[in-house]
Amino acid sequence: MEFPINLSVFGTEINTHLVTEIAAFFVGFRFYVFKKKRIQDVFSWEQRMILLIAAALGALIFSRVLGALENVEAWKSSPDFWMYLYSSKTVVGGLLGGWLFVEIAKYFMKLKASSGDVMTFPILLGLFIGRIGCFSQGIEEMTYGNETDWLTGMDLGDGVIRHPLALYELVVLILIGVLLVVLQRKQKLSEGMQFKLMMFLYLLYRFIAEWMKPHFPLALGLTSIQIAILICYLLYLRTILYLIIKPKNTLYAI
Repeated sequence: MEFPINLSVFGTEINTHLVTEIAAFFVGFRFYVFKKKRIQDVFSWEQRMILLIAAALGALIFSRVLGALENVEAWKSSPDFWMYLYSSKTVVGGLLGGWLFVEIAKYFMKLKASSGDVMTFPILLGLFIGRIGCFSQGIEEMTYGNETDWLTGMDLGDGVIRHPLALYELVVLILIGVLLVVLQRKQKLSEGMQFKLMMFLYLLYRFIAEWMKPHFPLALGLTSIQIAILICYLLYLRTILYLIIKPKNTLYAI
């Protein structure tokens, strides 16, 4: 297999990652609309639109800032400070920023109900599609891992056997999705807990995966992504304790 793996349309080469990135947003949003029509939504159409705008704005800002902070030295040495910031992005920053801005919007609108469950599977689907594109670009996309002698190692285009982190993430996303479906069918998840469990498991994987890729510590030997995940875990410590040490028959929303 030779990387990058790009599409060819009528003799013109098209970047696969660009295609999957667009597809991830489009398919994810259409899946969200599909699911929303099948629930009794406690939020009005106007409230949902405000929350979606807040999520998009938070994701845009935090994905760039956290992405740029992944390698501060490269950011400092960049000839164009703002272009480096704009071109840098990370999914973790997008998820955390979107989550934070939604919670802020709900606070000002005095909304108490959970709003994340309907977004859980659309997010997982969007991430899955996007990571296919990341894998297709090999080492040209900053999702490749360190050199490894694991059986799962692959040559991603530079002649070095590396962790194919994008493929690892695809497997993790499938496992999270299956777990959520099983718990949902057994009615083990109360309102709001589906989204929180998805975030907890995905962020846990991303925290571990940071040690398997080129590591640029920001503080205390941790990358910006790892620090952001720890801060998120501290803010939701009570919820996390319920996820880990939960009552026998159910999971309660916090």
